[in-house]
Amino acid sequence: MSAPRHDLIVCACGKRQYLARDAIDTAIFRGELEAKWKEFLEAVEAEKRSEDLNLALNEAAISSAAAAFRYE
Repeated sequence: MSAPRHDLIVCACGKRQYLARDAIDTAIFRGELEAKWKEFLEAVEAEKRSEDLNLALNEAAISSAAAAFRYE
């Protein structure tokens, strides 16, 4: 059985282990995710709007943007 993603250990120092959830919570506390979260929400709204207008999706551009987001 695998652990939930937020329970994964991403770093250890001595006996202290830091989970993925710790890194996320710290970034939220520092305000480091706010700009990216807003950008993500804007993209979701843009996608919904494009569906409403029956616009064609550029799959390559979407994959590229998603990869850039993950690595940032």
